[in-house]
Amino acid sequence: MSWFFKLPDPTPSLNEIQGWHWRHIHREKQQLDWKVQSALNAIPKIPRAAGRRRLIVVRHAWNRLDRANLVGGVKWLEDALVRRGLLIDDRDQFCDLVVEQVIERRLAPFTTVLLEDIEAVA
Repeated sequence: MSWFFKLPDPTPSLNEIQGWHWRHIHREKQQLDWKVQSALNAIPKIPRAAGRRRLIVVRHAWNRLDRANLVGGVKWLEDALVRRGLLIDDRDQFCDLVVEQVIERRLAPFTTVLLEDIEAVA
């Protein structure tokens, strides 16, 4: 099975996050949680994770990030999905993370998320 949803903003760059004050980080995490919940409310219910899942995140934005900044900016999204039970954990044995980016000049920046079941825990 697979499930798809869209978030209204691109994932942040790791360099951006590292420069923020702790209070700003806390506020941004809360906002991301609300955006994830809002996106999940708009689609059919995704069952709790029963095994390994593949998480494919595609960041659509105006600028290209290097690999470390791109992957580092996805951590909060992974954590939000773990809190909702859509991933068992963000460790490699439970989550196969694929992060890509697309340069969008005409469309507003956004993030697409695809969750796929790989295998169930026996």
